[in-house]
Amino acid sequence: MTQRSFLLIILLSVAAGVAGFFLHQAEYPLTYDEGDYYLAVQRGFWVNWTDHDDLPLTEFVRMGMDALGDAEARARLSDYIRGSGSTMFLRHYHPPLAFYPAIALSHVTGGMPLHWQLRLSNLFWVLLWIAVIGVIGWRHDSARTPLLLLLPASSAYAMAVVGFNMHLPFGLMLTLFLFCLYLYERGGEASMLRLTQLFFAATLVTVAYGMFVVFFTVLFLFWRFWKSTSRFAFLRRVGRSVVWVAGFLLLLWPASLLTLNLLKNWVFVIYIAVFRLPSETVAFDNWWELLFDKWNANPFELLLIPTLLIIVLLRARTMLRHGSVCIATGFSLALLYLQMNPTLVYRWYLFPVSGIMLFFLPFVVSQIFGNWGLQRPVPIGVAATVLFVSALFLVPKPDYSELISLHKLVAAEKPSAMTLPRSVYPQLRPYYPDAAITSYHDDAYGSMNVPDSMEAWQRRGLVLVPVGVQPPGLRPDASTEHYLLFRPKDARDIPQ
Repeated sequence: MTQRSFLLIILLSVAAGVAGFFLHQAEYPLTYDEGDYYLAVQRGFWVNWTDHDDLPLTEFVRMGMDALGDAEARARLSDYIRGSGSTMFLRHYHPPLAFYPAIALSHVTGGMPLHWQLRLSNLFWVLLWIAVIGVIGWRHDSARTPLLLLLPASSAYAMAVVGFNMHLPFGLMLTLFLFCLYLYERGGEASMLRLTQLFFAATLVTVAYGMFVVFFTVLFLFWRFWKSTSRFAFLRRVGRSVVWVAGFLLLLWPASLLTLNLLKNWVFVIYIAVFRLPSETVAFDNWWELLFDKWNANPFELLLIPTLLIIVLLRARTMLRHGSVCIATGFSLALLYLQMNPTLVYRWYLFPVSGIMLFFLPFVVSQIFGNWGLQRPVPIGVAATVLFVSALFLVPKPDYSELISLHKLVAAEKPSAMTLPRSVYPQLRPYYPDAAITSYHDDAYGSMNVPDSMEAWQRRGLVLVPVGVQPPGLRPDASTEHYLLFRPKDARDIPQ
C-alpha cells in the first residue's frame, strides 16, 4: 500500500471515529459511576497522578478484611472511604490513565454540560489509536493496513463511546501493545520494543483487566524460557524489559508502584467479583439479550469472534509461535468467559475483545497466511461502510429516561439540602456541589423508622425515598418510576 493510499485510510478512520462518536451519543446526565468519576476529574492531574490522598495499603487491607463477611460492615467501609476524600475511591479504584484526557480538556469543556466534560475524552482515545498506527504504518510498509477502518466503524465502538469508561481506552491500548509486539517479533526493531513496553504499561494503568494481560504474558514467557537454549540470556532480556515497563509505570502513574496502588486496584476488583457480584440482580432475561444488548449488537461482529478463534486453533502451530497471538487468544477467552455473567451490565465491557477481533487478529492472519483480501482497501472499505451503516440501525441509544425525569424534578426545587438514597447520591452530587446532602444505604432503608424519620428529614430539606417504602398516609409531591419526592415541610428550617 502506498503512503497516499494509507493517508486516505487514516483520514477515513478519523472520520468514522468522529462521526460514530457523535451519532451514537444520547443526552442524559451523569450516571452513578460517572458522578464519582466527574468529581475525580475535578481533583486535577497531580492528585490523580500521585493518589496522595488515598488510604495506606495496610489500612485498606485491614478494613477490607473486617468487612468481608458483613454487608453492613461493607456499607460502613464505603461510607468511611467516601468520607475520607480519597480520589482513588472516586475513581472506583480504577487506575487514572483514562482520566487524564478529561482533566486536560477541562479548561476547554468547563462551560459544557457535566456529561460532555467527561464523555468527550472518549474521542481522544480513538484518535490517539489511529494516530499511533498511522505513524507506525507511515514508517513501516508492513504495518500499513486498511483494517484500521473497521474498529471505528463498528457496532462495538458505537456501544463503547456513549459513556465515560475505562474499557474503551484499555481495549485500544491493548491492541496497540499486541500490534507493536507482533511487529517487534517479526522485525526485532528496538524502537518497536520500546513501544511494546510503553503500551503494556498503559494497559496496566487503565483498568484491572490488565492483570489478565500480565498473566498470559508471564505464561508465554515461562514457556519461552522453558524452550530457550540460553536461559540466562533470555532472563537478562526479560529483566531489561521489566525495568523499562516499571519506568513507564512510574511515568504514567507513580503511585502504581511507589504505594502499590496497582495492587489495590486488583484486590478491589477481586473483592467486587467475589463478594458484591453474587448479590447483584440479573440484568438480562435471556442469553440472546445478553449477547446483543451487552456483547455486540451486530451479529456479523459476534460471529467474527468464534471464526477467528477457530482459525487460531486450527493453525495453532504457526499462530501460537507469536507471543502477541498467544496473549491475545488467552485474554479473549478469559474475558469472554467473565462476560457471560448476567449481572455485569455495561455495553463496553467486551470492547477489548472487539479490538482484538476487528483489528489485531485479522492483521496477523493477513500477514501470516497471505492477503485473503484483508489488505485490499476497496473490500475493507466496503466492509467498514456496511459496519458503520449497520451500527446506525442496530445500536440503540442508551435509555436513561428515568434519570432525566429525576433530574428535572430535583432541579425544579433548587434544593439547598437533600436526603436521598445512596444509589442516586453520586449522580446528583456533582450538580449540587454546595447543597447539604445526606444519604442512606438503600438496603438499610426498610429497617429505618420511616414515619418518624420523614418528618425530621423534611425539615432539613428535599427528601427522596424508593417507591414501595412510602410512609402510610403521606402523599409524595412528585415521583418517577422508582423514587418518590417530598418537598421540604418548612422552608424556613432548610440550611442556607
